[in-house]
Amino acid sequence: MYDITRFIYNNYPEAKEYGNPVTDLQISCPFCVSSYKLHMHVSIVKNVVHCFKCGYGGSWVTFVMDVLKCNYLQAISELYVVPKIRKDVTETLLEQLQKKSIIKHEKASLQLPYDFQLLQESQSTTAKQAVRYMHKRGFEQQDCTFYNIGVCMASLPMRVVIPIEDGYYQARAIPDWLEPKYKNPKSEARHYLFNPAALELYDEVVICEGAFSAMAVGKNSIALLGKELP
Repeated sequence: MYDITRFIYNNYPEAKEYGNPVTDLQISCPFCVSSYKLHMHVSIVKNVVHCFKCGYGGSWVTFVMDVLKCNYLQAISELYVVPKIRKDVTETLLEQLQKKSIIKHEKASLQLPYDFQLLQESQSTTAKQAVRYMHKRGFEQQDCTFYNIGVCMASLPMRVVIPIEDGYYQARAIPDWLEPKYKNPKSEARHYLFNPAALELYDEVVICEGAFSAMAVGKNSIALLGKELP
């Protein structure tokens, strides 16, 4: 889902609400100079922005692109907000779903490598390298904990191990020279989804190709692992 409110308040602290009920946010136009401030109206109910002084007009996306001098995808990322978890989801269910990816499932006949360790539980050199690698890609410790990211010292050295579903995993090489880039079980990836819990937690999900893309978008994203939609 997209929302302009957070972007406006983060960049224009002088913003004022307009209407009863509130329909717009008034801000100083960044594209013109006038003695009268707050002459730009940003609609929070319609995808439009308009300045009543210089005539500037556009959608939320074009406004963000023009303000930040960024491309379309960067503007979308500024506006995207992960939906709230459904009200009927209990804490117990949430905990069960978050742990589901590291639990072996009967139908899969797969399991994580015998030496798999969660990053937060390992003090190994490989784990420290993995943490630095994840940080370099924009992921913090809480992200690694949420997605059960781990390492395998013996079976998959120098790799970040990402549990996918039902014992299936992807092991991503940390150094660029290590080949192949990914290692995974000899089972068809088409049977598995990354972060399937999102399908039960959120009313809206984002479909991505790979696990790293899904993690970058947010907790309501799933990854198809490069396959067609099942």
